[in-house]
This record gives sequence, C-alpha cells and structure tokens, in this order.
Amino acid sequence: MLRPRATNLLRTVNRTLHQYFKMATNANPRVSTVFDNLNLHAIGSEGSELKLKPVVLFIPWMGSTKKAEDKFRSLYHSRGYDTLTYYTNPKYFLWPNSAMKPSSQLLDFMDEKTSCPVIVHGFSIGAYFYAVMLRHLLDDTTKWLSFRQRVKGQIFDSLTIGSVKNMADGVARFSTTNKIAQKTIILSLLGYFKLTKKQTKDIFDKMIDAFYNNPMSCMGFLTFFSKVDPLCDYESMIKLIEYWEKRNIKVQYKCWDDTPHCRHYQGHKDEYELLLDQYLSNLKLPSTMAKL
Repeated sequence: MLRPRATNLLRTVNRTLHQYFKMATNANPRVSTVFDNLNLHAIGSEGSELKLKPVVLFIPWMGSTKKAEDKFRSLYHSRGYDTLTYYTNPKYFLWPNSAMKPSSQLLDFMDEKTSCPVIVHGFSIGAYFYAVMLRHLLDDTTKWLSFRQRVKGQIFDSLTIGSVKNMADGVARFSTTNKIAQKTIILSLLGYFKLTKKQTKDIFDKMIDAFYNNPMSCMGFLTFFSKVDPLCDYESMIKLIEYWEKRNIKVQYKCWDDTPHCRHYQGHKDEYELLLDQYLSNLKLPSTMAKL
C-alpha cells in the first residue's frame, strides 16, 4: 500500500489528469452497437477505436441501470479509455450451457476485430460470464491467441462465488425485500438446482475453477467485495485470493464491512477510484493521452 503522502500526491495528479481528459474528449461519447448485447462507447478522434488505445470490456451485473453503468463508463472515459459494454442474460446463470455459444462469439470478436490492449471489468453475473470465456480459453489453448496476449488487466467486483444456498439467498435478497417472497424464491431455487445438479451446480463449479486457474494471470488482479454479500461469499473470496497468492499472482483487493452486492463504488467512491488508479498505473499501458 502507498504511504499517506504518496497517496495524496497520486490523488492530486489523478484529479488533474481527469480534468484534462474531460476537456480533451467529447462531452458525450460516440455510441454504436457492435452486435446484439455489445455496445461501444468511444471518445477522442473517430477511427481510432479498438486499434491502439486500450479498451475496457465492461460486463455489468444483472438488472443494472443505464445511470449506474454510465458512472463506470465515465470513470474510464475520464481516464482516456474507450469502453465495450456486454450485456449478459439471466438464463446464462440459470442454465449455464446457454452461455457457451455467446461467450465464444464474444471471444471471436475480441480476438479478430480488435488489436488494442484490453482491460476486463466484470461484475457479479457479468464476471461469471467472463468465467465462461476463461473456461473456453482453458479448454482450447490453441484459439484466441491474440486476445490472450492483449488482456492486460482483470478487475472483478462482487464475484458470484460461494455455496448454492448462499447464491439462492443472495438472489432472493437482490430480488425483493418481502420476507415471504424471499423464502419462496430460496426454496424454489434450491429445488431447481437439486433437480438440475449436473446441468447447473456442477457446471458452476467448473466455471469457478476457471477463476482459480485463470490462464491470463501474469498481470495480477484487482477485486472488490464485502463481508455482508451472500452472492459473493467472504470466506470463498479469501480462499480464492489465498490460492492466487500461492501461485505467486499479484492480487490487489479491498473488502468492505458493510456494502451490498455491486454497490461498492456507490458507497466508497473515492477509495474505489484510488485503488483502481493504483492498479491501472501498475499495468504500464500505452499512454491514452496521446490517442485523443
């Protein structure tokens, strides 16, 4: 961790750079649909997208709103990055095999249609979808070689990890505040996962294993979580981080005591941005300022 004086200096430098980026880039990024579920938000000069300037593959959580997503996109745009937003579908979680084809298609696009450094920022079910992509990379080491080489950073916020019971409890809390409805959702999900164990839970475990044995770990990871999030089990996260560290993978992480699922930035904006900037600075990516 940085000393307080260095931390304050980094915060001041970041604030100055971000003010510059806001003046140097368009107030409203150019938005284009690449294909179903994938949108590009680009800043700076037109025609430079997905070529040299680093891009953030942003995979939000289930039920995310445009307002909430825009906060994260603006976070990266103010630092000089374009963003690719991929929208997942709840069925990818409820029936994991349904995620295999779209995740392969996204890998094809990233490998064949982009040539820039990539930072992945996945949230909740979005991070789970990224785990499906990692599963493809682990199962076939001869494909998507360009994408493998260009992934420079991986950031995970509120990973869906833990027992099926915790998952069911988390989905129920995320869906409603009504206690009776929550109990009904939990019992229904537990019954569903029991009946479809080979098609759901067993595949979940295989996808979580892709996080443990992430094939692109040389640059290290940044992850955010809390102690009160049933969808992102605290003990499971500590176990995962310890496993990474035993593999000599550099891990930066922050665990808060009280923030709900996918609300860490909302509750701890300054600290979140500082940790993100520390991580990004360590990646030593090409200067984004020169691409504007």
